[in-house]
Amino acid sequence: MAFDNVSAPQPSSATVAVALPFATPFPDVSKIEIFANENLKRWQERVHSLLDIHGVAYAFTECQPFATTDAKTQESWQYANKVCRHTILQTLSNELFDVYCSSKEAKAIWEALVTKFTAENVTKQKFVVGKYNQWQMTDDKEMKIQSTEYQMLLEDLKNEDINLPEKFAAGMLIEKLPESWADYKNKLKHKEKNYTMDELVKHILIEDSNKRELRATKAKEMAYKANLVQSNNKRLNKGDKANGNPPKVHLIEGDDIIVVVISQVNIAANIKEWVVDSGATRHICANREAFSSYSYRG
Repeated sequence: MAFDNVSAPQPSSATVAVALPFATPFPDVSKIEIFANENLKRWQERVHSLLDIHGVAYAFTECQPFATTDAKTQESWQYANKVCRHTILQTLSNELFDVYCSSKEAKAIWEALVTKFTAENVTKQKFVVGKYNQWQMTDDKEMKIQSTEYQMLLEDLKNEDINLPEKFAAGMLIEKLPESWADYKNKLKHKEKNYTMDELVKHILIEDSNKRELRATKAKEMAYKANLVQSNNKRLNKGDKANGNPPKVHLIEGDDIIVVVISQVNIAANIKEWVVDSGATRHICANREAFSSYSYRG
């Protein structure tokens, strides 16, 4: 039996996989605050420190090597530039990203940002300093809130590289207390101890608590005196009271003075028995003879 010559199957040419080295992962920038237009120096420090650890921060200061430079140096710079550019763009706001994404060199982006925002920071520094100088405590706002505001002003100064000595900052806080705290301010100034900011804030809050308790006590005393005046006025003409026209007593409270103003006193039937206990040390009477003839208890 004859067999046709059958050629043996030839091995097919398969694609040979080329082993490629894994690319070095880019630095993790998730913990770097996105830069928009504030706190340039803080953002710069965080970005530069991260890239310096990875050994590529030199791309911020070195230009692309000449074509005649050896291949290894060129490859090294290209990698460093790529990592630096990626890190910058990933930590910029969308608005700034759109402006600088067309630039291919990290050095150019870095320098453009520094030029733009350093000039703006000078203006901002003046604004922050002015805001700090003009800020003043008032009596119509909680002292706890105002002490926090002052500490935030100090942080704003620090962000602009203006670091006030703690003793100076504490001394300025004393000066910024309201005028009603004059006695307390003088007492602090005569103390030999120099408070830290935390100690001083704590001391001020304790004093504020004492002042509020004192005001509450005075308010209770005022209410008690009002009740006494109203009780005494019940001895006046009961007929007017029955007609829905009771005596009117107005109370005015100041820091250290309580004033009772009687705007209406019902006329008694027997004027000789008319006694008004106002608690005042001075009286004003339209009839001088009546003033000398009838009994007033001051």
